[in-house]
Amino acid sequence: MSQDAQGHALSGTTLEAVGPYDEAVRAFNIVYGDAIGLFDAALAAAPQFAMAHLGKAWLLTGANDPGLLVQARAIVDSARPMVRNERERAHLAALSHQVKGARAAAVAVLDRHLMSYPFDLVAHQAAALADGFLGRFAWVRDRSARALPRWSKDQPGYGTMLAFHGFGCEEAGDYARAEDESREAAALEPHSFWPHHTVSHVMEMT
Repeated sequence: MSQDAQGHALSGTTLEAVGPYDEAVRAFNIVYGDAIGLFDAALAAAPQFAMAHLGKAWLLTGANDPGLLVQARAIVDSARPMVRNERERAHLAALSHQVKGARAAAVAVLDRHLMSYPFDLVAHQAAALADGFLGRFAWVRDRSARALPRWSKDQPGYGTMLAFHGFGCEEAGDYARAEDESREAAALEPHSFWPHHTVSHVMEMT
């Protein structure tokens, strides 16, 4: 079975679809590039690719737009009959709450899921965005702090994980650590939204 860049098994995919999917996840994580177009490219290569459907749904719900939420709900419904593994079932369960506007319930599912899947950057991003709307920025710090010891610096996406933690530290008032980690994250992912946003906040607050 095919795997994503972080080593997760992917249901319903093809080798041709994995590349665009990994690029879509990275674009979603760093908030840069055409994530929708890349998810669509993955789906064109593998129409039953469960995580490509679910990743696109997370992207649409994260926009906090009523029209896009309707589209996300339709995607979630279409993904229900597809073959899914444990990870993908957790995403579907969380999205089932998210598309109803129940962000706290969605994050509760993602938090439990991430205890077993600490490298799931789609879940980390989805939870971070939902917690932002809920004003629970310390949760972003604590969730990434729990996961980071299990990462290595040479893993794809490490810069994104470090950026999540830096952002959470800034929101909790730990400005020195937030700046140091975010500058390191920006060196790893120069186009990423998260570390630049965090350093801007640190500069404003200090």
